Amino acid sequence: MPTSNLGQRLLGLAIGLASHSIAFLFGFIAGRLVQPSEGGGFEDIAAVALVFLGTDAIIGLAALIGGGVLIAKGRRDLGITLIAGWLIGVVAIWLFPRN
Repeated sequence: MPTSNLGQRLLGLAIGLASHSIAFLFGFIAGRLVQPSEGGGFEDIAAVALVFLGTDAIIGLAALIGGGVLIAKGRRDLGITLIAGWLIGVVAIWLFPRN
């Protein structure tokens, strides 16, 4: 039975959680670049939401594919915690506005 590697688990968890900060950063940049129209439009808010959700979806797919490949190559600890870290981040983002 293979031993579990705590370092790989922590690395996968950190990468999975940190990937959401990339989506936040891109959303913030989009909000700074887009100016609302004179009539009080919400183009800037729409840009933030679209860029954040789009980036997070792409990063989520990358986490699922990358985690699956790592699991298939025998690096199970890293692959599972990469996916788990991303999922924990999704749950945290979902719960954050409700509190």
